Amino acid sequence: MEEKDEALCSLYGSECRFVRFRNMTGRPIRVSSRLQLLHLGHQAWCSSRLLLPGAVATWRFLGEDTGQPELSTLSILPDPYTLSRTNSYTWTATFLDSTDQEQPRFGDKPGTLSLKALRELGPGEEEEVVVRRRGMVGLATLCRDALVVADGEAARVAEKVQNLQPSDLPNSLKKELLTLLRDYEDIYKPVTQACQFCNEGHL
Repeated sequence: MEEKDEALCSLYGSECRFVRFRNMTGRPIRVSSRLQLLHLGHQAWCSSRLLLPGAVATWRFLGEDTGQPELSTLSILPDPYTLSRTNSYTWTATFLDSTDQEQPRFGDKPGTLSLKALRELGPGEEEEVVVRRRGMVGLATLCRDALVVADGEAARVAEKVQNLQPSDLPNSLKKELLTLLRDYEDIYKPVTQACQFCNEGHL
């Protein structure tokens, strides 16, 4: 008799918590998480998500009803909520444009966001965090992003930019655009298919 493969997400249990990040910066960003256990300071578990403008990414946390030892699930299942909250669990957000020195803000909080800074969630509850930028966006920045995001074919755009003459585009801006295209390569990678069991994209 053949054994039927069990979906990994069937081990999630029913007491998950959810933290959603909504990208309202107007630009592509990467949100990264880091879990560090207080008694295992030399180890850390990290994950990251790419968010296009207006997109939402959700971090799922396991509840206490999975029946699995907390440490054994790390790197295989979503992070356990209680373990994450009682240790150090943080998020950072960065623009994909490596030339941009500004850091996106979690609501009105600059820098790193700690899970402990959010309200404590019960089973099935969720919290949404809006990611914003601090100030006004410069015209050059808008032009760079619009050119890359609107087209969707990085290689073709890069070739076009490379062939532009100084009379068409200043060399300094040309170099910035080529750098931005390299930074944005992840945008054009195939999108992870949603799981047929839970409709989520697993990391």
